[in-house]
Order: sequence, then C-alpha cells, then structure tokens
Amino acid sequence: MEYLPPVWHGYADAKPSESIQKDDLPGLAVAVIFPWKRGSPMLDLPIKQYKDYQSNLKGTRARQLADWLAKQKNRGLVLSGFFLADTQLNAANMGLSFLEELPNTHVQSHYGTWRLHFGDQHIDLAQAVALEYYFLAINFGLLRAGYCLEPEHRRLFVAMDRFPGKSPDCAVPGKPLPASQGSKFLEFVRYRSAIGIHIEKENTSIGLKTKLGALDWWKARTNREWRKGKTHPHFTLPDWLAAAALAEVYPEEFAASSSFKREQDGIDAVDGLTQLYKAFKLYDLWSAGDVVRYLRPSEHLWTLPEEARAFILERAER
Repeated sequence: MEYLPPVWHGYADAKPSESIQKDDLPGLAVAVIFPWKRGSPMLDLPIKQYKDYQSNLKGTRARQLADWLAKQKNRGLVLSGFFLADTQLNAANMGLSFLEELPNTHVQSHYGTWRLHFGDQHIDLAQAVALEYYFLAINFGLLRAGYCLEPEHRRLFVAMDRFPGKSPDCAVPGKPLPASQGSKFLEFVRYRSAIGIHIEKENTSIGLKTKLGALDWWKARTNREWRKGKTHPHFTLPDWLAAAALAEVYPEEFAASSSFKREQDGIDAVDGLTQLYKAFKLYDLWSAGDVVRYLRPSEHLWTLPEEARAFILERAER
C-alpha cells in the first residue's frame, strides 16, 4: 500500500459499551478501522452515528453507507482493521480468564458491585473484564493494518472512546483531559500482562510501533470550533461496523431487540446492516470469529473470587 501519513490513525468503538452489562443487543462487538484516502485526511461520510437515527431509519442509513463504501472502493479508499462480535457471556468468560494473569491485582466488593485494583489504581470489574476482550480486538486490528505497510512505515495510533470516568463536559476545549481509569487499565494490561508483553515483543519483531490513546478534541481545517472527540466522522465507521457485525452474527435476536418500536423496523435494520456488513468486507477488515474465544492466558498469578465471577457472569446474561 502506498503510504503517506507519518502515523496511520485508526478508530475503535464497542457496542453497546466497553463494559459487561445487561443489554437488549444480542452481544458485545468491537471494531477498529484504519481509514486512508489520498488527498482526504478527513473522510466526508454520508451519515452520522448509528444511535443518531430513529429505529425506522437505521436500515435505510445502513444501506446508504453500504452504497457509499462500495463506490469508494473504486475511488481509492483504503480500510484495514479488525472486528469481533460475540455474546456478552463469551466475552465475559474470556475477559475473566485473562484478568488472572495480571500481576499486583486483586478485587474487592464495593457497594453492591466489585472493583478491580491494579497497581495503585482501581476500575469497575465489569469494565475491566470487557476491556480485556477489547484489548485483544484492538491489537488484532493493529496487526492487520501493520501488515498493509512496509516495515519502515509501520507506525500506528488507535483513537479509542474516552471510557467512563473522565468527561470533556467540564474541560477546556483543546486541552488534553486526564487519563480515564479505562485508559490506565489498558496501559497496565499492555505492559504488565503476559499477553500484552508477548504482543509487544511480536510487534517489535516486525517493526510495528503502536500507540493507544483517546481523541479528546478535534476541529476541521475550515472550522475553528473545537468538538468532542467522539464526534469525529472517522469514529462513525467502527460504530456502524460493530452494529453490522452483531446483526450479521445474531440477526433474529438483533431484529427482536426493544430498541425497535415495530417488528418491521428491526427486520429492515438487519437487512440494511447485512448489506453494510458485505460492503465492509470488500475491504481489508477481518475477524477471527469463534477462534478468539478459545484464547487462554499463559499463566494464572491469582484467583478471582467465585462471588465476583458469578456477579459478572450473571450480569452478562441477557
């Protein structure tokens, strides 16, 4: 691939959230997309984010984006990355198993829920479990995009959601926000866990240099107004891919979710999202599917209390 920017930026999102929680959607999906088009540092997408449309319009907007992606494929648009969609229960089991390979870590009950303490920090256990799953998906996306480039150009950055804990609402526009607990936890997993250290070692062996971060603010070249990071148009791509992946893997459950006021709205949304899924698959976007859930940690440094495990698994049930 012809490569022009010094660092290739990817954008990641999870649906419904970067946490294990009861939700009407039939699973948990993560998508990371690296977009690039010559002469277009910012893509002019034809639609807004999935949540911005009423239920009766989601199918129509999905088909609109699918048509745009199909046309852009012949106009020089490059998309690379990874997506993953599984049940909340499978995602929870995977995340729980990888928590036990973290050093200097333990959990404590906290006002009817559980906290995970890592180093001198702490995070809600349900979020930590989902972020382990999220971390694997992000790194598969980094690897996929990295292989599109010549070794001397393998410099990648993933912009993630700001996770719960720190909000831009009370911050100064344009000024960086303090790292959220979710971001701190991902850094801990990246540099302290066995799988994180192994990934870093493998990336180094192929010349892949990566950085994870949050896009707090952005502004268009033609507009001096600072906007919240999540409104960046490139976040729209993984947002819709995550929805499309869930609709592709669990079509009946997706269509029946209570987010649709009428049964026909759900059916139409699945139809549109299925077409969108096929349009995304025209690009270098892939998923390991069921294989990912069978990944296992190389070691267990501590044991999660059964009460905490049962709490998360019960929360993962729809």
